[in-house]
Amino acid sequence: MLNLSRNLKLSIALIVTGCVIHFIGFVSPYWNIIPDTEALESTESAVRLGLWTVCIRRGKKINCVQYDHSLSQSKAAKGLETLSVIFYLLSLLSFWLYLRHPVYGGDILLVCMIFIILIVETTAVGALCWVTMSDIQKRYVLSWAFGLTVGSVIFPVIAG
Repeated sequence: MLNLSRNLKLSIALIVTGCVIHFIGFVSPYWNIIPDTEALESTESAVRLGLWTVCIRRGKKINCVQYDHSLSQSKAAKGLETLSVIFYLLSLLSFWLYLRHPVYGGDILLVCMIFIILIVETTAVGALCWVTMSDIQKRYVLSWAFGLTVGSVIFPVIAG
């Protein structure tokens, strides 16, 4: 059994938690919702918009379809949030390498810190791209999945 320090165990747990929370927000079609509260509370219809899909509920039937915005801001947000997920996985890989090869520990932990910085930067810029899309923001308001994705960067920051 490996003898890991308490701080290292906490860092790994925080990175894993941040990765899971980020991924849930990343794949959920709840980045934006229609701001009309009557439409949201009605059993007749509701619209939810995510990075990859839009879901429309009519009565008890829900239809979700993939869409591709032609806006460069939407494509930038998708790309940057995808990079964030990749950087989360690479930071976990660097922790795994640290556990397997402790001789190179300092260098590997430095690489992990770089990935943590990249996670924060790509998530923040991706969220900024999404928020500034004027055509979507005129009709929709931000929802919980957007908050999860952006809020997930707290965990790697604390881990760092």
